Amino acid sequence: YGKGCAAYVSTDVFRGYHGYGGWMIRELLKRLIQLVAPDRLIRVEAPFSVEVTLRRSGKDYFLHLVNWQTGRSYGTPLFSDGIVPANGIKAEIRLPKPPGKVELYPRDAGRVSWFYDEGVLSIVVDCLRIHAVVRIGL
Repeated sequence: YGKGCAAYVSTDVFRGYHGYGGWMIRELLKRLIQLVAPDRLIRVEAPFSVEVTLRRSGKDYFLHLVNWQTGRSYGTPLFSDGIVPANGIKAEIRLPKPPGKVELYPRDAGRVSWFYDEGVLSIVVDCLRIHAVVRIGL
């Protein structure tokens, strides 16, 4: 209807990536997302093993970070013999005003540093073992 942008891929690309991985599929998806959503609410730089979810509750935002160190196929169970921390995770979130507080939970999960400039909150989480949440209080 002229108010947006869409991309069509004539295969089940997400099942292919989830089941088999592969840098080519990941790069295709990344470029398609950049094409159809150039003004995203969030941008993340993290290892490929890190899943990121941004949620909002009232005036607060919650940035969930999950470090997967297991195989992720449909045919095998998920297990891991050890944890390899993900370091230097960066996120940029567009916010209407500067946050009053930015905290990392659990409190002993590591350190979070941040700054706000021209409508964008920049966050760096120094070390992620399994799961952490960054609470952004507006």
